[in-house]
Amino acid sequence: MDGRKSTLGRRVSALAAERGWRSSVLHYDDLIPEYAFRVAASEDNNTQAQTDWKLCRQSLLQCIENFLRDPRVPSDPPDPGRVNDDAWRRCIRDALLGEEEEATEEVQPSPMLLLLDDNFYYPSMRYEVYQLARKCSLGFCQVFLDCSVQSCTRRNQERANPLPTDVILAMSKRLEPPNPQKNPWERNSITLNNSEHLSEMEMRLTV
Repeated sequence: MDGRKSTLGRRVSALAAERGWRSSVLHYDDLIPEYAFRVAASEDNNTQAQTDWKLCRQSLLQCIENFLRDPRVPSDPPDPGRVNDDAWRRCIRDALLGEEEEATEEVQPSPMLLLLDDNFYYPSMRYEVYQLARKCSLGFCQVFLDCSVQSCTRRNQERANPLPTDVILAMSKRLEPPNPQKNPWERNSITLNNSEHLSEMEMRLTV
């Protein structure tokens, strides 16, 4: 709910580059239309509005799956208007950076790290990503940034375009942290205290 997770994503991507890995940070805030987020966080029970929000997320997951199945074949969003096409193309470009040079040298492509930057406040949302990783025989890990509502609202006010405070409060009520005891598939989870600045050591734990 604030910029810290985005900051972490950029730093983890930089750490991956130090290892010679390719990486791309998929910012859901950029990839999904803004209206979908406001619908999701509101208390409005409009069925059609909620359906539109879910369709946007499903369209993005479909984009990711198509890319994972064949990264070298450009894939446009399946539903125009539900995924930001320009933002998606930037993600693909970042993920494939350096692949052409590797191909000409007849070497195996370097490992690829995809970072999905989103709140994922329901376990069901995270489970969809886990299922996709398993379907594509890929590794899966989730990082939970534990932050107080007070810190979130304070940082939100520092943003260029802050969300209404009631949106932050509604989101915090719905947030369900990882629970490996209840959901064994969440065993590859890392929890970091995000109330203060994250240390370099904490960031390196995620790579």
